[in-house]
Amino acid sequence: MAGLLPIDVELRLSGGATNRESNAALGGIMSSFEVMPHSMQGLFHDLDSVVLGAGAGSHYRCIYVYNRHNTDVLTNCTVFINTVCTYIHRTTGVPTAANLAINIGADLAGVGGVAAVTANELTAPAGPVVFTAPVTYGTGVNLGNIPAGSEAALWLKLDWPILANRNASPDHYFGLSIESTVP
Repeated sequence: MAGLLPIDVELRLSGGATNRESNAALGGIMSSFEVMPHSMQGLFHDLDSVVLGAGAGSHYRCIYVYNRHNTDVLTNCTVFINTVCTYIHRTTGVPTAANLAINIGADLAGVGGVAAVTANELTAPAGPVVFTAPVTYGTGVNLGNIPAGSEAALWLKLDWPILANRNASPDHYFGLSIESTVP
């Protein structure tokens, strides 16, 4: 038995089997389309000066951790944040003092379940989902044992503060790590 390899674990959008649009990843059935690791920041659209000027708030997305291996279980699957989010001024390239915050939480449907659909990206998922900002495996969000060909839903919550400078036009960057134990 060769065991699980990184290629056997995929992050996929929610929003229906044929959904390709990250803005529609608001729960529901797992998509057949993968979230590419180098484009995690693409899950959330750019926050423009109108959104930021309206005050602090949150945006939500639902993705799935999918075990595409034919036989092996993704044991004790744990997700944590490996990159901190920062506002980057698009004109100057200089980080501002205000930070975006990314938080993650397991959907209550559990392994093999279908995440409930939210009304829009500003609506928190039902449950309630418990959001944290873990940065190590030991503090990560444990999704349990994901059998071959199965999945577990994970919610992401992007929080932003009120910005004094509405022209900051921030970009947001974050990364997720997925680790498991060997049985």
